Amino acid sequence: MDPTCQRPLPSVLLGGHRADAHAVAVGPTGRYLEILARPLSAVALSRQNDDWLVVAYKFGAITAFSATIAFYLGMLVRRIG
Repeated sequence: MDPTCQRPLPSVLLGGHRADAHAVAVGPTGRYLEILARPLSAVALSRQNDDWLVVAYKFGAITAFSATIAFYLGMLVRRIG
């Protein structure tokens, strides 16, 4: 999932005047690490449990937890702004 708010994130974090190539590199680095880590962790979980269904449940739980945190942070941002 690639939210549209991720594009201007480095500029917001570092300030608009510092949005150069170093600031823009923050986003793709996180995405590329995620692309590498997900299959590796899925295989590791599958080898521990010998069942791909357990992997699906764990990734579903991680996704639900992340969505809950994102919703909470969104409420905080609305309250501050």
